[in-house]
This record gives sequence, C-alpha cells and structure tokens, in this order.
Amino acid sequence: MKTVKFLPVLIILFFMAFTAANAQSVIKINPLGLAFGSINADFEKFINEKNSFQIGANFITRKIDEVRYTGFGVQAQYRWYLTKNDRPKGLFVGPTAAFNFVGYDDDYYEESDNYAFLAVGGLIGYQWVFGENFTFEAGIGPNFGIPFTDVNDDAFGTGVYPQISLALGYILK
Repeated sequence: MKTVKFLPVLIILFFMAFTAANAQSVIKINPLGLAFGSINADFEKFINEKNSFQIGANFITRKIDEVRYTGFGVQAQYRWYLTKNDRPKGLFVGPTAAFNFVGYDDDYYEESDNYAFLAVGGLIGYQWVFGENFTFEAGIGPNFGIPFTDVNDDAFGTGVYPQISLALGYILK
C-alpha cells in the first residue's frame, strides 16, 4: 500500500522529466472513470507536428458482484495525428500498451489473490481544443490482456475487451 501513496509523486516527477522548454504537452484526467472506481492521469508530449507519445498511470478499486478488485498500472501510447489541424486538435490512431497489478478479494468463495498482466491494443480517437488551453478527447479500440501469473480465464483485465478513452486536458505551452 505504501507504493500507492508514492505513485502520484512518481507520476509528477516523470511528467516533469518529459517536459522540454518549447515542447507542447497536455496533462489529462478521466473524470468518467471515477464513476467506475478508476482514477486515470495521462501526459501527452508532442514529438513533432503529427506525432505524440502519451504516458499515464491509473488506480482502480471496484466491486463486481461479490469480488473487490484493487490495483494500479502504467500505460503508454504512440499517436499519429491524421488531420491537418493545429496540434493537439484532430483525429489520431496508434498502439497502446499497459502493465497492471491487480488484487482481488472474493467474499463469496472467501479467497483472494494478486496478479499482473500486460494489455496491448490500439486506439482511434479525436481531440478537441476549447479556448486557449483546454482539451477533450474521446477514443475507442480493442485491448488484449495477457496475464503473467496463474489466474482464471475470466479474471478482470485479461482476454479481449474494449478500450475507451474520455479525457479532459490542459495544454502546457
């Protein structure tokens, strides 16, 4: 649990290390995730006019039936912007990867365990710019979760599942 307390500090330090003086970047959060027990924060850094790299972290605590899931992870995306708009506005596509640690506690069967999995996939989406510094993005794509430990075939986050991106952002210039 001590790792979870230091996760926000590590995220901020990592974001600061990625920020160059003249590069455009966007810090993002997913407010909709809170309704599903998830906190997500991302940092998008433009490499050039049409490409960016995004890193992020998440924390989840969620109960499905009698099973409580708690975990955290890190993710990365590479984006190609396909439209001729000024960055960061426009249609984007790209691969995604995430590494997650999840623990579960099943009240009904009185069992608990921890597992880790890698999720790889792709995302297509659009990012809008409002005013001078605010963004909203929406995206969707497939994900495939590959467990690194023995877990049930229906374990949370493993197998094929949809990836949905909804985020509010602030542009750092």
